[in-house]
Amino acid sequence: MALDAPSMPFSKRLSLYLDERFPLPTHLPVATLFFAGNYFLAERLSQAGPLTVGWKALGGLVVTFLTFFFLRVLDEFKDYATDVHAHPERVVSRGIMPLSTLRVIGSVIWFVLMAVTLAQGPVPFAAYCAVLGFAGLMYKEFFVGEWLKRHIVLYALSHQGITPLLCFYVYVLSTSGTHWHPTFWAMMAMASFMGLSWEFARKVRTPDDESPLIDTYSKHFGPEGAALLAFSTLVLGAAAASLIAIRQGFTPAAWIILALGGLTTLTGFIGFWRSPSPKGARRLGDWASALMVGCYVAVLVGAIAGHGVRLAF
Repeated sequence: MALDAPSMPFSKRLSLYLDERFPLPTHLPVATLFFAGNYFLAERLSQAGPLTVGWKALGGLVVTFLTFFFLRVLDEFKDYATDVHAHPERVVSRGIMPLSTLRVIGSVIWFVLMAVTLAQGPVPFAAYCAVLGFAGLMYKEFFVGEWLKRHIVLYALSHQGITPLLCFYVYVLSTSGTHWHPTFWAMMAMASFMGLSWEFARKVRTPDDESPLIDTYSKHFGPEGAALLAFSTLVLGAAAASLIAIRQGFTPAAWIILALGGLTTLTGFIGFWRSPSPKGARRLGDWASALMVGCYVAVLVGAIAGHGVRLAF
């Protein structure tokens, strides 16, 4: 327990927590790209005119970002008993950001999410309730937590179900739930595979860097095998992005962005396979992020090209 925690201003404690567990310089752009890629692709698939940015889109972005943060807060409660031993240096483990404060923060976020999605209409609200319902199942680890923890890949797969649900919420928000285009299945697949690959990549360690208290994919498959698992999933996500680009006739600019992301990621992974190191293993998440960001930017650019964007505030 941190002795100085009670006297530390809330703003300082929140800043320390965000810097450590939810850094805004990375999470805000990723949330924005996730939302914008889904939202504008949905618009392109459902109508031929200019794409629209208005209060509806702004509300959807707020919901998407707060959902990512809400999931982070839920994980603090779910994993606290393990983290306090495996990660005693973290601000939650040290009591700088106690669970009691996180409970208040989580409750405020929940009310904001409910209020905003309810104001968006019955169809987006119903779609978002499915997101929160699945988040609750994740928090309870589907009531088979001990079994899932013994099957690390199944654990990761079970938690990825929330990604297509969040994509679906953004889709019905964009289209008002009046239209469904089968190409959006590819977008949901892309988002799911990209999220799964990042999960695989960030839990790869070399043997000397492993901790007995932390389960990793490299403990099960070796560092090279775990990296291959992450990269294979990235390839599936890139294939889904390519399918979207082909079906919608994306411009060369979108293909160039996709190719640059792929080459950057491939270079990083090949470098790790040629010379595995603790530093290289910890950078695999960054290399996975390069292709993930490339895919979302490519979809966004491809969706906007030839249509333009109209502000409607």
